[in-house]
Amino acid sequence: IDSETGDISAVVKLPQKLTVPVITNASGNVLYQVGEHLNLYVLNVTFNSIECIQAFYTGHSDGSIQVPPIWLQDVLVLPVNVDSNTCELRLMTNEKESLTLRTAGEAAELRGIVSKSPRLYGNYLVTMTVNGTVNVFELDSDDEEFQMAAVAKKELNLPTTQEIFFAAGNGKIWIGTKGIVQYAVVVAKQKIQDQAVANNADFFTGEMSVYEGLLVHQRKRAGSRMVSISGVNPDTLNEIWRLDLGGGLAGAP
Repeated sequence: IDSETGDISAVVKLPQKLTVPVITNASGNVLYQVGEHLNLYVLNVTFNSIECIQAFYTGHSDGSIQVPPIWLQDVLVLPVNVDSNTCELRLMTNEKESLTLRTAGEAAELRGIVSKSPRLYGNYLVTMTVNGTVNVFELDSDDEEFQMAAVAKKELNLPTTQEIFFAAGNGKIWIGTKGIVQYAVVVAKQKIQDQAVANNADFFTGEMSVYEGLLVHQRKRAGSRMVSISGVNPDTLNEIWRLDLGGGLAGAP
């Protein structure tokens, strides 16, 4: 879509229902779109054209992918829930001097399914499964093969009736549900350690992100019907600014 006129400049039709968002490569000229089942589509984009150049076979079943893939350095990581208690992080990378994909190495297996997009900080990938298992990975490579090397892991006792939101950045992981908990990733000890707790009586209502040096989150404060978007110090969780709104948000800020 032309950003100035709103006119449609290019269209591509895919043979499947699309259930997760599309992502791009670093330069923005290639799109990666997961189909409802079996395939991941690679789309080459110019200003006035869009072309499907590959239907990469993943073999996933309907509903098994709940989040889009994510680039970790040169590897595209696709979380596939293979059964009710297992997720595989499948690895793909570009063929040499090509925009098409190939399998990059063996999948990493997680206990529990993934329904929240993994987070990146530096060269690390953070995943959280619905049963409260948090994993931190980094990429390891041997010639042309890659693997996900485990850096740290923690089993959390999270509520099952409240939606969980999380973010990661600069060696920290934040998890918001009723209250927010901050964890430190200690790579040298391969541990994820409790570090701070805040807003114990508040319910977190949306995605969190690190923006311009602050952790930005949204929550419903105890005793208030308003939804508060706050920028907090990512080390102390002390509030720097807050915007109160009269209702919930339709999406992440």
